[in-house]
Amino acid sequence: MEGEKAHPLLAQIPLIVSPFYNPPKAVTLPFNYKPLPSQLPETNVTKDNLEAWIAECQHVKKEIKSYGTKQKEAYEEWHNNVVRRLAPGYLGGSNTLLTPQRRTQAATNHQSINETLESKTDTIKDENDIDRAFSTMNIR
Repeated sequence: MEGEKAHPLLAQIPLIVSPFYNPPKAVTLPFNYKPLPSQLPETNVTKDNLEAWIAECQHVKKEIKSYGTKQKEAYEEWHNNVVRRLAPGYLGGSNTLLTPQRRTQAATNHQSINETLESKTDTIKDENDIDRAFSTMNIR
């Protein structure tokens, strides 16, 4: 620095030492510290060992990816089943909601015929149950 004197304005500011500030301490080495040798001994790892480890790592990587895709497919299938139960037809090709259709005259006639047949079979069934219980159903 040019001139070792502080600026006159900076010299007017008092320095406050904080009781909470701790300056960094020097690093001490443990008693059983041993420096590394300048040359490390040669390892027994061969190129074949490295290639085998690389192949194993790639195999594990593929398994993890396939597991993730299987889980994702299972979730999507479950989600689609839930959506189909809530709104049948929504997952169709057009992605439109189903709308009710008006009844045609032929459909209402067919439905009324079915209702009359069902009511007749219900009464016959009731008569058969009563006949079995009381043997006859003749009114006297």
